[in-house]
Amino acid sequence: MYIYLNGNIIREKDARISINDRGFLLGDGVFETLRAYNGKPFLVSEHLERLSRAAQKLRITLNESPLEMVSIVERLLEMNNLKEAYIRITLSRGTGGRGIEIDGCSEPTLLIITRAYEAPSEEIYKRGVRVGFLERKNTRLPEDYDIKSISFLNNILSRLEVSDRGLFEGILLNSDGFITEGTVSNLFFIKRGRLHTPSVESGILKGITRGKVLEIAKSMGIEVEEGLYRKEQLLEADEVFITNSLLEIVPVCEIESKGFKDITITRGLLKQYRKEVELY
Repeated sequence: MYIYLNGNIIREKDARISINDRGFLLGDGVFETLRAYNGKPFLVSEHLERLSRAAQKLRITLNESPLEMVSIVERLLEMNNLKEAYIRITLSRGTGGRGIEIDGCSEPTLLIITRAYEAPSEEIYKRGVRVGFLERKNTRLPEDYDIKSISFLNNILSRLEVSDRGLFEGILLNSDGFITEGTVSNLFFIKRGRLHTPSVESGILKGITRGKVLEIAKSMGIEVEEGLYRKEQLLEADEVFITNSLLEIVPVCEIESKGFKDITITRGLLKQYRKEVELY
């Protein structure tokens, strides 16, 4: 497989990253994950714009322009002969600096990889998935809604609880008791025909797929509300679903033994989302 690393497309086996890279030592960097359909990276510009904004906030220099990175991604898909693919773009601060100080840091490290992606069984989109409320809290600050940090410790520890309980996904609350997001997904619910999703003020990653779903819902005439919600409000919903760039829109059939049978609006949103993929 071919990858892109610091200005060069090389074979994966030839890739070398310094043991002093701050991404490895400190989790000092950001990343994006997206999906390619039929060789086309979906919503790639939106992902790269978020990566650029995050890099600016962290004061990491991104030498490649968004247009250059789009070209690199497309070339990697072609060279690796991939149509349905997972794409990961990772940017670290590179090497240098003393402790956590950034003075003296060298050029950043930019790594782009592509992998074959096998979509989940259509069964989960028909029957839904089981999720639950997690004991661990979401520690993201509202002002960090655009930063997808490679320091994923809280998500990993939360994911262990998801695995231990045999769930598909877990819902994190913030320190004030409001629902926020899943370990790797954004959260939505429908009540009386209105679509609700936690706002950035609750402490979420402002997901790219989340934004597309809100756009689609508005185009379908569905009322949309972003706000602060308690878990009791979620449990009173008519429909619940989760989103991310790889899974698309997945209905939830159960939260803590509370069942959800209606997926009418969720199914309609998924259908329109997949139409947008086809037309992209």
